Amino acid sequence: MFECMLDDPDREQLGHMLHCWHNRFENEPIMIRDALKRIGFDEEAFLDVIRDIAGEKDGSINKTRLGWWLKRHEGRVVDGHPPRTIKMVPRIFLIK
Repeated sequence: MFECMLDDPDREQLGHMLHCWHNRFENEPIMIRDALKRIGFDEEAFLDVIRDIAGEKDGSINKTRLGWWLKRHEGRVVDGHPPRTIKMVPRIFLIK
């Protein structure tokens, strides 16, 4: 059972997203649209995980889909150093 948890692609994707988000914004509460404006082109790993979650065929990022994806994972803790979780205040995301 624990081996299945370790090989969970959703868990890996969430862990990567939380790691990138926390490295970029630390504990700053931020709206999705503002976060996307502040992510630079040099942050390719971060953009890749966002595109995997909410990318459109034309290369744009669907902010609504990204917001719903984060909301769906709200409160879920992913092992890391330190463990991180998503908290949502209406329309604002905070990853701790």
